[in-house]
Amino acid sequence: MAHSKDDKGNGANTCTYFLRASGCVDITYNYGNVCGTLNPPPGTKYVAVTSGQSAAYFVRDDGAVDRACAWHGFNAVRQTMRPPPHAGWTYTGASFGNWYSLLARSDGLVDYTTGGGKVSCSLVPPPPGALSAIATY
Repeated sequence: MAHSKDDKGNGANTCTYFLRASGCVDITYNYGNVCGTLNPPPGTKYVAVTSGQSAAYFVRDDGAVDRACAWHGFNAVRQTMRPPPHAGWTYTGASFGNWYSLLARSDGLVDYTTGGGKVSCSLVPPPPGALSAIATY
């Protein structure tokens, strides 16, 4: 395995996630060495992952999103975000941002969260129904 270094010779010291075809997520830290594997709940698979400085989101094939937080350790799910019962939609994607994160929904809307795993509002992307991917900064 190649070890990445910056222009000053310092090694990587960040947490990175690798989504496997099996639906599990390998967690790496410090030079990309695998330090753990996050397994989804029985009967589900992870289908997407996004992370940043303070949180990581793991989208499941059952439409829920698992969330890990920096202050609780990025290697364990601390919260699961689910659509309301009988909502008729599921979460399909996620994007972490420095100030907010976005969760794509199967009905074409995008949930906006500014922390704590709580949805602040739902956004309607222009034009409605044309959403294929989301990204934040």
